[in-house]
Amino acid sequence: MYRAEQACIDPNPDIAGIGIRVSVYAQSFLCLIQLFLSVTDAKITDNERRQLNKIYASLLLTAFALLISAFIQICSIGLSVYHALIILNLSWINDFGALVWSLVDCTYQPVDEGQEYDPVHAIPQTRSFGRRIITYVGSHKLPTTLLVIHVSTMASLGIWVWSKVAVFGNKPECTPDTVTSVFGYSIPLTNRRLRAVSIAIYSMVAIPGINLFILLLLFFCSLVVVVPLLRIVRWLCGKFIHIDIVYFDVQLAAGSAVLLNTIWVIDTELTISRNAIRVGSGESQWTFGQTLAMLMMTLPFVETLRQAQEWWRN
Repeated sequence: MYRAEQACIDPNPDIAGIGIRVSVYAQSFLCLIQLFLSVTDAKITDNERRQLNKIYASLLLTAFALLISAFIQICSIGLSVYHALIILNLSWINDFGALVWSLVDCTYQPVDEGQEYDPVHAIPQTRSFGRRIITYVGSHKLPTTLLVIHVSTMASLGIWVWSKVAVFGNKPECTPDTVTSVFGYSIPLTNRRLRAVSIAIYSMVAIPGINLFILLLLFFCSLVVVVPLLRIVRWLCGKFIHIDIVYFDVQLAAGSAVLLNTIWVIDTELTISRNAIRVGSGESQWTFGQTLAMLMMTLPFVETLRQAQEWWRN
């Protein structure tokens, strides 16, 4: 066994580099901001819907590229269990961001230019929310189709990693000294309870369609924290800057994603910092992959600024 203070994990800046991480974090949160700005003008047009579909499809395609890269490395040069866990964390962040748009898209109907954006009260009340989700998934809309496939693909990687965690990757001798962060707590990868829970979760989200309901369940659990926080934000906005934030349901969805993604970001960064001594030098080296990832967030950033300016003027 390697001692904890030894750097036994080969660096992989194209997976855990700062450029890759910042790009994933930024794109996920920028997409949520654009969704929020699109509905705060009391309407959402067909053009806005098409634009949001493109944004979230692009987000998921980037997420797929990261997953495909992981599978290729596992089958060729090898991938450490530490870097596999980083990819899984980044995949969860992308999925929660995309789930919000799928939730809004299946709950609200598009409107023509100049028409009010109205909740789908026109949908027959005999159709439950669950049936609308199933119908929506069956409609083969690109972002949701990609989301379902991506979650299942991510789950297959998660099952592979955790079922063979003791011998997984090209550096299994490093695994006993490697830790992960769960809600801020440092847990060794050899922890049997963590392994059992991880396998159970990834096994459930591996089933297409079912995985959407599981993600929604996590959303609903987070509402215990999100609801009071959003009510405070709405009161502060109305009291001090005289802005009435409408569409509380969209706020709940976006707020839940922000909360869950923030937890994933913190845990990912804690995992990286707590294992830094075990990773060889070169992890922070800027590569083509990191530079490309940072450039890909340029357009979402510019588009978000444009929408924010329009929202502020109106």
